Amino acid sequence: MTNTNPVVKNQTCRESAETPAAKGFERDRLKGTNVNPKTLLATDYLNHFNVVEMIIEMIPELPEYFEELIAWQPRSYREHFARSSLRDAGLALEAYNHVPESLRATFEALAARLNETATRAIHSAGIALETQDPEIIAFSCAGAAGELRALIGEAGSLINGTALRVAKPDGGDQEIIDALFDN
Repeated sequence: MTNTNPVVKNQTCRESAETPAAKGFERDRLKGTNVNPKTLLATDYLNHFNVVEMIIEMIPELPEYFEELIAWQPRSYREHFARSSLRDAGLALEAYNHVPESLRATFEALAARLNETATRAIHSAGIALETQDPEIIAFSCAGAAGELRALIGEAGSLINGTALRVAKPDGGDQEIIDALFDN
């Protein structure tokens, strides 16, 4: 599948850390948490997708693990942390309310793609398993896991503030994150 909102290398990705939404949030509270103090996003959200990717990679050798994937449901960032028992879940939700709007819009578009890709990957793995052909199962699962892994990497880069250039969800370009970090 073609990536419609790619991370483009060799450009600077910045968005002002002092945008109106981010002002008033004490970033010092994020020390010792997995919420990035620059982006105000938490990598724990990606665990929701890492599980799918990991299990799909295991299915060719352990097809019984597919049963674990059937219960998986797409979740937004807010839904994930609202249901989470993680120590910093409340802080992750609070910080999310202060993420600059353009960064949040980009992140939410990427999260929607992750949810759609994970759902499609699970479906593809199920169809492959129905064939009972080890080569088809391995090929299908490798492709689905690879696509999901790439998107998880893209999301991690955005969360960690290392995305160098990100296309806007509406197809526009760069100004979204044009000053995220002052170097």
